[in-house]
Amino acid sequence: MSHLIYDATDDHIITFIDEWATLLEAEDYDRAFTFTAHVAGAKLTPALLHDLIKQHASNHATNFEDEYGVLDPKHRVTMQGTPTFKTQEKSVDRWPRNTRGTVGEIWYDLNFDGFATDYTATFEIQDSGQGLTIALIDISVH
Repeated sequence: MSHLIYDATDDHIITFIDEWATLLEAEDYDRAFTFTAHVAGAKLTPALLHDLIKQHASNHATNFEDEYGVLDPKHRVTMQGTPTFKTQEKSVDRWPRNTRGTVGEIWYDLNFDGFATDYTATFEIQDSGQGLTIALIDISVH
């Protein structure tokens, strides 16, 4: 798990998440899992991360096959995404440190098979005492 410096800009944080998404694109779920922290109670594993991605790809196919053609679970996250009914959003929201040590949140829309989707990876930005730690909350429709 990597830490970012305290004064990391929003662009630095998004670049960090881009690196995580690149690991998903390469289907390297073990490295993607260890690249970030995970919120307490999430009970994520590399296998569960794989299943979440493949499930979303399958849901994407089921919900949008008329627009995008038939997809199957062999498809994956891609860095590039042609706009569909939406464009990819990558946003960082910050606030003063709360009692849990959280100082912000990231919303990062995932692209599947070259198309923008409404599946979003959300992350907490935590003040770890050694810098900023990025912790995956979930991947779901937002």
